[in-house]
Amino acid sequence: MPKDPIRVPNALDLFGKKIRLMREERALSQEKLAELCGVHRNYIGRVERAETNMKFERVIRLSVGLKVRPELLFRLIPKHTLADAIELEKAVKKLNRRKE
Repeated sequence: MPKDPIRVPNALDLFGKKIRLMREERALSQEKLAELCGVHRNYIGRVERAETNMKFERVIRLSVGLKVRPELLFRLIPKHTLADAIELEKAVKKLNRRKE
């Protein structure tokens, strides 16, 4: 019986967790961050729960609200997770070659 597959978080999950962590580090409520960004307070919650995709314009607004450079928001994937994902991809390709 095969082992459980390694779960690699998707980009939206990682992005939402990063936003929440940055918001909490700054002691901001979702409501206050939404006010600083010019969005509805429910929107911040949906982003943090990975329930919505953000438009680029809102990423910029979010970076302004968090007082960070926009590119910092895209540093999402911890190195070990990226390495795991790459190894998993290699293993899948290897298995696919064996089937051929």
